[in-house]
Amino acid sequence: PSPLPSPTLGRLSNASQSLLVWCKEVTKSYRGVRITNFTTSWRNGLAFCAILHHFRADLIDYKSLNPQDIKENNKK
Repeated sequence: PSPLPSPTLGRLSNASQSLLVWCKEVTKSYRGVRITNFTTSWRNGLAFCAILHHFRADLIDYKSLNPQDIKENNKK
């Protein structure tokens, strides 16, 4: 029989899932953002910029971002 997962692991998994759901909710109306995980979904910088823009639109011009310009998006 396989060992039961530790309570800590279960809490971490639930916290990660909750955070992922929150990120999806915050960014759902942003073009070019499709969050499915904590790795590749963030690579082009749009997801991070969308979250910033959602809470502080004065800090970033989201409409000016180019999904192909990964380096520049991650510098903003």
